[in-house]
Order: sequence, then C-alpha cells, then structure tokens
Amino acid sequence: AEDSPIQIDALTDVQVLYLDFDPLLLQQECACPHKAQVTANLLREMGRSALFLNQKMRILAQNRLRNRIKLYLQMLPVKPGGELHLDMGRGELADYLCVDRSALSRELGRMQKEGILAFQGQQVRILDQSFLSV
Repeated sequence: AEDSPIQIDALTDVQVLYLDFDPLLLQQECACPHKAQVTANLLREMGRSALFLNQKMRILAQNRLRNRIKLYLQMLPVKPGGELHLDMGRGELADYLCVDRSALSRELGRMQKEGILAFQGQQVRILDQSFLSV
C-alpha cells in the first residue's frame, strides 16, 4: 500500500476507521469481468485528481512565492542526502505555481545564495533541512 501524503490533525480524541475497498470493488460476482477493474481504476484516478487539486489549492493560497515553492518541494519524495527531482521544468513549474518564470528563477537564485538549496536543472539538493519542515 502507498503512504498517503494527507495529514489530518484532530482537536480532540478520535477513533480512526480504515476501510479496505478492495473486497467491494473486486467482487467476483460481476457479470462483466472488466467492470470491477474499470471501477477501481476510475476511483483511483478520481482520488489522485482530488489530491492534486487539494495540493494545488494549498499552494495557491500562499501569498509569498517562497512559501509556494516550499509546499511544492514538500510534496516531492526526498532522496537520501536531501536530493529531490523536480517533475517539471522551470516554465512548467512557474505555470503550476501561477507566477512569472523570471520571478521563479529570481526566488530560486535567492534561495541558493542564502544556502537553502542548490539546484542544477531539475535536480535540487536541500542544504537547509529546516526549510522543508512544517
């Protein structure tokens, strides 16, 4: 199973109910053997789309470009040594963050000068680990 990138903090004590949808979706009684797989695929894709939109809304709600960059980098898997691989180029990232490409490049340059990160192409190394902490 895949770890969920969603975190929920409860204000009071709660009980968590984990539901396994596989038995529901993968019933053998279906008249069409492909129906369950199509249903499972659609639900999985809907979940991914909902997660993507939720993450994008969180990013765009940030007033500062640095905070948008931080949230985007927090979504990426960190390799040993604090290395990340951006899944898009600068132009695409600027579009995703809804900022001008030159503004993004300027902010990334500042962050590199401040010793927060180092980058080469789509490879980013986090130099200040506290930057990605919540």
